[in-house]
Amino acid sequence: MPIIPFGTGTSLEGQVNAPFGGISLDLSHMNRILTVHAEDFDCVVEPGVTRKALNEHLREEGLFFSIDPGADASLGGMAATRASGTNAVRYGTMRDNVLNLTAVMADGTLLKTGNRARKSASGYDLTRLLVGSEGTLGIITELTLKLHGIPETILSAVCPFATIEGVCNATIAAMQIGLPLARIELADAVQIRACNAYSHLAIAEAPTLFLEFHGTASSTREQVEAFAEIARNEGGGEFRWAERPEERTKLWQARHDVYWAVMGLRPGVYITMQDLLYGLMLPSGNDAALEIAKNVDGSVEAFVARMNEKAEQLGLRDTHFTNPHGLDSRRHYSSAYDLAMLGRYAMGNEAFRAIAATQYYHLAPPSDYTLHNGNSLLASYAGAEGIKIGWTDEAGWTFVASAVREGRRVIVAVLNSDDRDGDAAALLDWAYASHDWAVISPQTARTLQLARRIGETTPLERYLRVCG
Repeated sequence: MPIIPFGTGTSLEGQVNAPFGGISLDLSHMNRILTVHAEDFDCVVEPGVTRKALNEHLREEGLFFSIDPGADASLGGMAATRASGTNAVRYGTMRDNVLNLTAVMADGTLLKTGNRARKSASGYDLTRLLVGSEGTLGIITELTLKLHGIPETILSAVCPFATIEGVCNATIAAMQIGLPLARIELADAVQIRACNAYSHLAIAEAPTLFLEFHGTASSTREQVEAFAEIARNEGGGEFRWAERPEERTKLWQARHDVYWAVMGLRPGVYITMQDLLYGLMLPSGNDAALEIAKNVDGSVEAFVARMNEKAEQLGLRDTHFTNPHGLDSRRHYSSAYDLAMLGRYAMGNEAFRAIAATQYYHLAPPSDYTLHNGNSLLASYAGAEGIKIGWTDEAGWTFVASAVREGRRVIVAVLNSDDRDGDAAALLDWAYASHDWAVISPQTARTLQLARRIGETTPLERYLRVCG
């Protein structure tokens, strides 16, 4: 039976696909940062920790983890796929930044590939064997990672060139003289046009280098001057600099968003808004939710503000959103009552009902990928319309389920359930059998062992509701 580890699902190469079936092993909740050895420039983490979460944790120590593949990927997934990213020219890839790891082998053996020592010549280099093995040799359960000090000064820039040949020659010359480039990435004129349109930039549409220099204030200026001289000799144009953190972030985010930017050159050919909506409802949907937010309101922050306004309009007193995609923040909360009411509101929309009730959705060619709805009640419960399943650390397994019988729609919300499908079906059965279209009694809630609100205890009768 194949076992396919799953981190955050951000890879574009299909490593988490299961062409021969099997078991998907979700490691996203193994997300503890176990130890940081600041004086030794290393840390020990579980595989579900994401790179952004780690760097946020390290910031106060004056350290950072250097691998940046663009997406907020899990570190276990990055190791399994030997991720690289824009910093690879200076800091290397995951192969160079995993000091050792622990993995479970196919026979159940727990293998630790080494210790924290930077230098070792004894035995096989099992760490390098497992990094990049894509889950085929074992399942990574712990990583020791190399860290770096946050540079005193960081300068980012874009530099247009007359030809791609000039770009390549400038890059080769910079490497040959030992210029310590932190990042250097090429985008051709077509890609720049796509980035300008998608990320609202105004870069000249020409072959362009994205660059970054790390070091002291004086050393970075020296690096800049040296590269500028090389660029001029190879037909390079005027540099556009970004020194403030927000300017650098915008510049490199445009580089990281090239996948989405390119799709804008041929609208509808790859992933459409409809695809994103189905992706939001059928799998976990985190990435789809973020893209919907940016497409609808221009930014995640604006979309979240819209969500909170709508929650207030609907009278949802126990709900506050801090992101578009799920309850993965202590400040982002809701109750089962509010979730059921949100479900009631959503199921009033015909297009939404069609998406929620879809068991399989095939993306248009050339994507050639089928999304599968994890809501098993659609196939096993009479009249089920689906809505949404999920998991959070605070609420455990969550299920908002809808069904229609004899012209009556019932919506139930289940949180922190060991048997989300069974509990949802039991609630629906109870509602239809009792013909009592009111709030579920506290005793029923206790019987179903669902007496818990996210982060706070509330009266049970507010916790579960049937909306008829």
